[in-house]
Amino acid sequence: MITENNVNDCGIDKARHALAARIFEDLKEGRFSPLADEAAVVKHYSRFPSDSAWQQFLRACRAYSTLRGCLVLVDDTNECFVDSAEINGEYDFEFMNEFACRSATIYRDKLRGLEKQGLVLLTVYLLPSANYEKFAWSHFSERGEYVGEIKVQLG
Repeated sequence: MITENNVNDCGIDKARHALAARIFEDLKEGRFSPLADEAAVVKHYSRFPSDSAWQQFLRACRAYSTLRGCLVLVDDTNECFVDSAEINGEYDFEFMNEFACRSATIYRDKLRGLEKQGLVLLTVYLLPSANYEKFAWSHFSERGEYVGEIKVQLG
């Protein structure tokens, strides 16, 4: 017996995660923002049966990042945004590595100019496309998909 594939192009199993699939479509069509907070998500999607509207929203945002996303480099040591790079669809390790190394080098030089010392941990996340310069550091680990990290020695 042949069965229909219930997994969309971005990896959401529509049978197991119907709400995530619905949210994903809303994100694609611009009917809902990938930057919405938890209260807005719960208010808008709580009428649908699911284990957690918020968890399904995060699943949908991660899938949406593969369509309209960006790589974001954050400083975990100083808890701040460093840089971001827009991606169109899929990206490869070479692109991610080039972005991270270039941005880390510029950031290291900036910190050295401020006479900072020690080891700095930088992390790369995949997130929906947006300007993340003024977002709280916690936003990235809560909402982003971990891609990799770099340790940078300053002194």
